[in-house]
Amino acid sequence: MMDPGKPFFTPKKGQTCVVMFVGLQGSGKTTTCTKYAYYHQKKGWKPALVCADTFRAGAFDQLKQNATKANKIPFHGSYTEPDPVKIAVEGVERFKKENRDLIIVDTSGRHKQEASLFEEMRQVYEATQPDLVVFVMDGSIGQAAFNQAHAFKQTVEVGAVIVTKMDGHAKGGGTLSAIAATKSPVIFIGTGEHVNDFEVFDVKPFVNRLLGIYLFIYLFIYLFIYLFIYLFIYLFIYLFIYLFSILYLLLGSLGLLFKFFQSLSVCTLYLLTTEY
Repeated sequence: MMDPGKPFFTPKKGQTCVVMFVGLQGSGKTTTCTKYAYYHQKKGWKPALVCADTFRAGAFDQLKQNATKANKIPFHGSYTEPDPVKIAVEGVERFKKENRDLIIVDTSGRHKQEASLFEEMRQVYEATQPDLVVFVMDGSIGQAAFNQAHAFKQTVEVGAVIVTKMDGHAKGGGTLSAIAATKSPVIFIGTGEHVNDFEVFDVKPFVNRLLGIYLFIYLFIYLFIYLFIYLFIYLFIYLFIYLFSILYLLLGSLGLLFKFFQSLSVCTLYLLTTEY
């Protein structure tokens, strides 16, 4: 279930590798690009970041700030150029000349219903010819992940998935949907806002995490049913005793009333007999 049937792609040191990041708005894609670059920098790669996100205001500033904090990773972008394809191509060509072996292209976040942005993504993909396309997915998105991931897969050749925001209540159940839709492996998970909050994906802890939430749901349903049955039986017994008590009192009252009228009849008969 967790195996997409596709081998894990690993960039090779000393050989230029272009990795393109795609995903929904608000998925943490730009932050994840920096984390990915920083992780590989610590392992000996020479990464560089290219901001091809011209749609979101402040995207270049965010990438520049993140890159500076993350051990001064080189970056490329523009405040004035509106064409993301041109920025991406210029950035990739620049860093190839500088012998950077891991060039990471950050693209605009988009939704599957935004046809123009998907066309833009396809153009960036064709212009840069990335060795790997990474789909960044918010861990809290749930089962809606399948349709979204499938839309990206139909436009570009997604080869890997990174799940973000796994530090909160999100359990990443939609990850299974993303794997099924893209037929690609999960390679990393984001566990926080800091550049070091980035882990290689491990199946066992992830499955345990999923089982934990499902076990909680199972126990909740079990307790709910148990309490419902208990309360139903309790109320039934209480109502039965209550009605029985009322009936008993009613019958007792009728018995007393019957005895009263019986005594009254006897007294009346006695008085009538005595008078005559």
